[in-house]
Amino acid sequence: MSLKEIQEKISLLNKQTETYITAINQFFMGQNKIPQDSSLLGYFTYTVNTSNDDLGENIIIGDFQIKNLSNRTVEELYLCIKVDATDAYKFSGKFYVSNFNNNNSPASYWRQFQTNEEVSDNEHWFQLIEEKQLLPMETISFSNLQIKWRNDGFYSCTVQGFIFTNMENEGISALNMINVSTKS
Repeated sequence: MSLKEIQEKISLLNKQTETYITAINQFFMGQNKIPQDSSLLGYFTYTVNTSNDDLGENIIIGDFQIKNLSNRTVEELYLCIKVDATDAYKFSGKFYVSNFNNNNSPASYWRQFQTNEEVSDNEHWFQLIEEKQLLPMETISFSNLQIKWRNDGFYSCTVQGFIFTNMENEGISALNMINVSTKS
């Protein structure tokens, strides 16, 4: 093999190496970009307070956080909180009730509503008020979510969150859910 042939092979290998490095860099650069169709991330933050008293009350207090990971502003945002429990519970939070038009409602960006479809009692639906939008990379919270139940024996409760928008009408499940089991 002549010196010229060796230099040509080295040059060819250098070009291949540069092509590989460029492809690897493009791959990793693509990994760090937020895709255009990426959208919302939802998760619960919460605490549970249980009572040892047989007639006491147990409570879950939490927030449901929604982060907009897209580069688009979300204007129509809906939230479904589904509570599956073995016994009766009281559900509350900071939201407006759509049937009432009073100024005594808690300050909130959320309005409770009923869907057109038949919905079970364990689904609680909320809409972001029209005056509020979820900007790119912004986080909004459904605050002071409370679920209370009596300490009457065995109790099990699962709370799930789902996010809907005009572009995500199939729903996006929360990253986590709340699971609580108690026995008096």
